[in-house]
Formats: sequence, C-alpha cells, structure tokens
Amino acid sequence: MSTTARSRVPRSTAVLESPARARVSQTSRGSIATHGPQATAKPASPQKAALAQHPPATRMLPGNADRFELVRATAGDHIGIQQFMSVVFPAGGRDAFLASLDDPFYEPADRIVVRHGSQIVGHAHVLKRVMYFGGALIPVAGLAGVGVLPEYRGHGIARALLRAAERTMRADGAIAALLTTRVPHFFRPHGWAVCGRHCYSSAATRDVLAQLSARQVEGCESTLRIRPWRQVELLGLMRLYSQQMAFAYGPFERTEAYWRWRVSRHEFDQIFVAIDGPEYFDWASLDSPIAGYVVMRGRQIVELVVRPGAAALPRVDAFTPSSMPGSSAGGLSVAEQLLARACGEVIERDDRAIQLHASPSDPLHRLLLGAGGTMTHREANDGDVFMVKLLEPGRFVRMTGEACYRRAIDAGLPTRVTLGLCVDGQKHRVSIDRRSARLTRGNLGRSYLTLNSAEFTRLVMGHLDLSQAVEQGRIRSSTRLALDLASALFPRVPCWRPPWDDVVC
Repeated sequence: MSTTARSRVPRSTAVLESPARARVSQTSRGSIATHGPQATAKPASPQKAALAQHPPATRMLPGNADRFELVRATAGDHIGIQQFMSVVFPAGGRDAFLASLDDPFYEPADRIVVRHGSQIVGHAHVLKRVMYFGGALIPVAGLAGVGVLPEYRGHGIARALLRAAERTMRADGAIAALLTTRVPHFFRPHGWAVCGRHCYSSAATRDVLAQLSARQVEGCESTLRIRPWRQVELLGLMRLYSQQMAFAYGPFERTEAYWRWRVSRHEFDQIFVAIDGPEYFDWASLDSPIAGYVVMRGRQIVELVVRPGAAALPRVDAFTPSSMPGSSAGGLSVAEQLLARACGEVIERDDRAIQLHASPSDPLHRLLLGAGGTMTHREANDGDVFMVKLLEPGRFVRMTGEACYRRAIDAGLPTRVTLGLCVDGQKHRVSIDRRSARLTRGNLGRSYLTLNSAEFTRLVMGHLDLSQAVEQGRIRSSTRLALDLASALFPRVPCWRPPWDDVVC
C-alpha cells in the first residue's frame, strides 16, 4: 500500500480545516476494490436501493444555513466537480476524476458536495468495495477526494463532509471505512485509527540479478516462457489473483468489470506473464498455463502473483522448498524468474534500482535484503498513513469469526471462548464457538481488556502488537488469561494490498 512513484500516480490531496487548523492540508486517497457479483457489464448499484429509501436530502451546515448546502451529487454536478478538482488537486486530480467516471460501480451520488450558491466549494467521494480478510469478504468503503476551496476553509465544511460520508457508507452496507492521510489528527476525534503499514523493498538491480544467478543450478534450463501479456489472457490473470488473494489480509476482490477498467487506465508500464504450458490455449477453460504475472510501473513492481503450487525448476539454497511460492526442489521459482525479468526491464530503462511492493510475509523481500537492499515496513511513509474506522464492529467480528475459531482451536483453547472488552468505558463481550462469533454489550466477566476504540480497531484488524500495547499502558488486562485469549484470537496478520489498487480520485 505504498505510494512511492508520485510522479506517475495521481494523488487526492484533500484540504481539511477546522477553525483552529484553517491552513492544514491532507492526503485522502480512498481504497480501490470491487463490489457486487462477477460481471462484465455495469451492474445495478446497491446505492440505488438505498437512495430509494433515503433520497439525497439537502442539508444546511449548522451555523451557515444562509450560506452552504450539503447534497449528494448528480451527473449534472460533474462539470463543477471537475473544475473543483482542478483547483484543489492540481497534481492529477482532474485526470483521475475523469477516469473514475468509468468505474464499473460508480454512481454520481457516491460523491457528496457542499455548494455556496451555484459553486461547489467542498467535495468527498465514497467508493464501495469488498476486501479479502483471512477467507472472509468484508464490504468496505474508501474515502477519497475530500477537499475544500481555500477561500472557504474554517467553516466546518470538511467535518460536515466527513460525517455525511460516514452516513453514506453505513447506508451502503460498509462494515469498515478506509483512507490514506497526512493529517491523522483530523480523523482521530471521529473514531478513525491508524491501521496498516507500507511495505516494500529496494535493491540495486544488478545486485539482485547477481543474487538470482548465484541461486541458479548449473545446467538447469527453465521451462517457463516469460513475455508481455495479451488482452486475451485477462481471465487467466483474474483467476490467478483470486486464487492467491482469497485468504490474504487486505487485498480487494476484483470483478472482471473492475479488471477491465483498471487495465484501461494504463496505470502501469508493462505486465509480464510466466507461461507454463502450451502457448495457445482455450482461455475460457478453468485451467490456465499462466503460472504467474508481474505488473511494472517504472522501476516498481506494484504486483507480483504466482499460482499456488506452480511448477518451477529445481533449486538449492538456504530457503526451505516451501518458503518460496511456486518453488520445488532446485532452480529458480516462478516468482524469482518473474523478478529477474522485471530487473531486465528496469535495466532497459537505465534505472539502477528496483523496488518490490509485496506483502510483508513475501520471501522475495529476503532475497532483496540478501542483495544488499533495504526493506520499508512502517506505518508512515513520506508522511502518509493508512487509517480505518469500523462502522459496524459487531458485523466485522461475525464475518471474521471462522478465522478466530480456527485460531482458538490451534491454540488449544476450549471450543467456546468468551473475552470481555471495555472499550471507551462501554462493556462488551466477544463470544466465539463453532457456529458463530458475536460482539455483544453486557457484563465483562472476570477476564477482560480495557482499551480505547482506536486500539480495539487495531486489535481486531490484526494490526496491533498486543504485548507492546500492554507494556506501554495503552491496554490493560484484568487477568493473564484475557491477554492469552486476545493474543490467540487476534494475532498480528500481514495486512497489505497491492499499490496498483491505491490510485483513486
């Protein structure tokens, strides 16, 4: 979820204000994914049903009833929004806005605007998406393009936009809201928590190739063919992505319509595929000879996916055979061969370094570190942090309950587990068994944790180092059992999404 190639990636730099912070500007890039059934045509938006029950009402901002009105946008507002984006987001905002109109699940009412007379002076964009989270599909919403014209800051417009956006997210069925920002202090009072880490590795390109060459078994010839992808192979890429990401934490579900829209935006320089089978194939078949693919943007690898169990040449190295996806007993794995091809592309561009964006658990990071490179895995990167707000905590616990139950069994806990949580003074209990997971209000019981809502969000999202939080006094545990239960049910997970999905407007 990194945003390193800023010269190529449109950014939505939202200008937020409060009476005390009239000059603060912040970055708010929403989260990209897909929502709805697999389809090639634009499906009916769930928002249409919500709008039928809740028409886009005009709201007057408190204290400014004679000046500003807050409304859900219509198609007739697009010209005004485009002009607004050009002023507030001069670095690519207009182009990103135009591209967003082709989002297969876009509706004009996804945007909320504040008008002063006929002029649009404030704007926010809500994106309805779905996120993979440990085998569960979680409806989420991204918040993007939050901005206010400079001459209208200091009137509470940004706060009103944020509240309206959250109401829209809840009406659309989102369980969690996501954004990226440079001013987390603006969002914290509204229940948002810093949650998520940037993760990428960088190394000298020729040193990486030397490392790969040293790992190659002499006399072994690769059976893979790595070449630029073809449009006809899109279904193969889709299936590969779904297979690899289904049990990950953080990536987004992609429908065919979303894939085609993403590819049409040309936010990449090249896609290479690794072919393990016949060159010409029936791409409508469920079987595909594509063993992996890599998406390049400049010197960056923004996405590298390999087929689980894909064939590879034998190899001998310090890693275990199972430590590299798609590897077997000797030679370069599919992922390593795609990395080598990406390095070749970077060298052709006369760039000395390559950058790999991947999940923190990806073993390719170790390979780049072994080549003398560095790894970035931190909450803030160039001032940007990821934030999450749980809109429906109870639903989130229910939908992720199966994974929690598996963890409880693996930890040797009873088949029914109950943990008390005192969140901002409110008493809750998490109850998990074979059939269900529930978050209910009530008695804490003897074993419980005391924490605030931000720490609760980080805990259940798998972002929190629980032991460190206890040591620092951010969380208190009534008993050792409560700490053991929380550690087993909500461990840290490698939450990450490909930066190819971060480009929004």
